[in-house]
Amino acid sequence: MNTAPTAIRHPQFSGLVHFQREFRPPGDEASTAHTVALMAQYVREDSRSPLVRRAALAATHGRPTPREQLDGVFRWVKARVRFQLDEITAAGVADDPASAELLIRPVDLLTMPVPAGDCDDFAMLSAALLRSLGFETRFRTVAASASAPDSYSHVYTLARANGEWVALDCSHGPHLGWEVPPAGKTKTWSVDTMHESGGLGAIDWGSILKSGIDAGATIAKSRWGQPPAGTYQQDGDRILYRAPEGSNQLAFPGIGVNVGPGGGGSALLLLGGAALLVLLIVLKGQR
Repeated sequence: MNTAPTAIRHPQFSGLVHFQREFRPPGDEASTAHTVALMAQYVREDSRSPLVRRAALAATHGRPTPREQLDGVFRWVKARVRFQLDEITAAGVADDPASAELLIRPVDLLTMPVPAGDCDDFAMLSAALLRSLGFETRFRTVAASASAPDSYSHVYTLARANGEWVALDCSHGPHLGWEVPPAGKTKTWSVDTMHESGGLGAIDWGSILKSGIDAGATIAKSRWGQPPAGTYQQDGDRILYRAPEGSNQLAFPGIGVNVGPGGGGSALLLLGGAALLVLLIVLKGQR
């Protein structure tokens, strides 16, 4: 059973957050396949976003070889996204946060004032960045807990470079290529072949995102005539971004070098109604 999208204000996002609850099918294999299909969908869609593309170019600036680009994305994501358990993020939208699996799609993670998520959010963002650069990507799920060898408990990204699949565990890995030792089963999923029937597939979230950005752009133009420092707006097919004062040319809205804890940049983002959270509720006793 799925619910219609609901709009709320969440303390970790700027403006409204649209979220939808989905109940995952019973059984670890089926529920994981359902989740990974949604993750792959968001990666395919958001890898075409100008925001994701700009972030990918920033992450790989000055890194000409494929291996160097993978390392650039790995370091960039680790430096800008904070690990946070789903039960903390879901506290404002789930009746039982401890039982919820929460997905924050890449374009929304990038525009959080202080980006935070768990391993699936790190995996989606790194895969979207790499896919926007032309890399083939996969997800790998792992039963990482010795006490539950038959249950997937971790996910990370794989990318193909020079004929080799390289791991990017941006949430837990100390370096590019590191993989957690499996305590049980593992499975690799192709981002390009994973599809989910029904669910969110019938909803045009791209249009929702565009509407939110367009609305914010109209407000910005009428008030300021140009984007305020640290924000962006959309003008037709162009996205106009004004970096915070004193930032370098690679500063990025929400996660630039001067934004976040200890930074001096503005975190104001014009995203009215754009962000999407998906809560994947696991029925008790069926995980």
